[in-house]
Amino acid sequence: MLNQKLIKEVNNLDFKFPVAQLSRDLSMSKATVSNYLNGRIKASKKFILKVSNFYNIEISKLMEDISTEVAKTTVDDEVLSFEEIEIIRKGVMQHEEELLQDAVFSKWLKLKLSQKETEMLREFVNNKRSN
Repeated sequence: MLNQKLIKEVNNLDFKFPVAQLSRDLSMSKATVSNYLNGRIKASKKFILKVSNFYNIEISKLMEDISTEVAKTTVDDEVLSFEEIEIIRKGVMQHEEELLQDAVFSKWLKLKLSQKETEMLREFVNNKRSN
């Protein structure tokens, strides 16, 4: 079953209606949350980071393998929005010691996130100047 760690931690929150509660708290559709919590589809990285930040749960308790997930993101070379960068930054700040001990994450953080963040901030500033 997918998302076993996530499901376990959400169950530990002891919500009467977990799908409705997470949907409301995280501003996500009930269908998507239901699919994640019933293990029908793999939870997105963005969703896991939102759960981690909102409920103050360590990322390692929600994901099967942080290094694997970070490596997949790096390989996919996804373009991150400014909001996604903020979510990641908050998550990293909350779990800094744990994450920085992970060699793959440290390398990814130094090489990719700072490059992407710099590019996005430059684009943001240039757009503000244009307007």
